[in-house]
Amino acid sequence: GSAALPLGLYRQHGSVKGSCITPSQYHKDLELILTLEGSTTLVVDGETWETKPGVLYFINPYHIHSIHVATPPSRYDCLVIPMDLLTLPVGHATMTDLISPIFKGERSFGSQTQDPVLIDLFQRITASYTQKEENATAIMGYLLLLLDRSKKIGLLTESAPSPTAPIRKAIDYIQSHFNERILLSDMAASVGMNPKYFCSYFKKIVGLTPFQYKKELRNKA
Repeated sequence: GSAALPLGLYRQHGSVKGSCITPSQYHKDLELILTLEGSTTLVVDGETWETKPGVLYFINPYHIHSIHVATPPSRYDCLVIPMDLLTLPVGHATMTDLISPIFKGERSFGSQTQDPVLIDLFQRITASYTQKEENATAIMGYLLLLLDRSKKIGLLTESAPSPTAPIRKAIDYIQSHFNERILLSDMAASVGMNPKYFCSYFKKIVGLTPFQYKKELRNKA
């Protein structure tokens, strides 16, 4: 993104089945993903989907997620929406009312939709992104319509409590030490868990054991 429009657009691709595009991570931004070709395996807080063209996927702030190639060649657009949008002069009070509860964890998106209006708005944003400085006002307008539409069709709802805080902390620890020799007991201690339970719970949420995740980080480094 930029100071004028701090949205991020990432055009990702993968050609080898099972290869990692995005290792498990979390962040404070909202992500929207639209597959253009092939499919990927998307894991979000322990739930797994095979993404398909024509379906828009949402990853809410602080949700742990990873993406691997399922059916190559795979291509998708990923739009990253940061909290910085709330302070932009091109923003709108309605935008703040819609997006602020998302970043506060009070409301969240459903995992996916095939709503043609939302997909069209997403594509309008990505098509305008190549000249984002000139199109900032139009892009914000499309984004406002996308958020408003999501609320109207019931896709934006009250959030349920997330049980993944210890795993987010473990991910931080492993990311800081993936090039070092660390034991399962070290990882479990970083979040105050029994090693056996920690290993089981980590795999449930991330889809990999802690050591498989550590290896994946090293391979992507």
